[in-house]
Amino acid sequence: MCVALAGEKHVVRNVGDVPVIMYLSVTPHIQPTHTMWTEQGTRQPPHFAPSTVYDVPLDAATPIADLLGRHLEAAEALAEKAEAMARAQREQAAALKQALATGDMEVAVSARNKMWEALYAMFSESFVLAQAWNDLTSRLASDERGG
Repeated sequence: MCVALAGEKHVVRNVGDVPVIMYLSVTPHIQPTHTMWTEQGTRQPPHFAPSTVYDVPLDAATPIADLLGRHLEAAEALAEKAEAMARAQREQAAALKQALATGDMEVAVSARNKMWEALYAMFSESFVLAQAWNDLTSRLASDERGG
């Protein structure tokens, strides 16, 4: 297993004599998925790839303006969810703190659950944004390459 943080230099190689089958998961899978480096150790500009590189069919039919519109809508929706999440965290953190101070575990658990619901809603929306972004940038990468 190899875990590399975003932008962190890493190499995956087989250290044995037996062939290896490797499963690669880039999570979250948001383009560009890899950071490239020069031999001198300088970070290269982002490298965007068509979705077909990842065995995902390319949406060549939807106009780029529509893909951009979907991306912007998803970005705005995520911003709204993030604001709501921050409000819920503040409100429920106060309720949780008070409940713990008084030993009211029922209220504490309820506050924790409400904090999670707001977090979950925001993270769910982030996946919608990631898909909209990947659709847009994949299409632009395909057009860049003439395909």
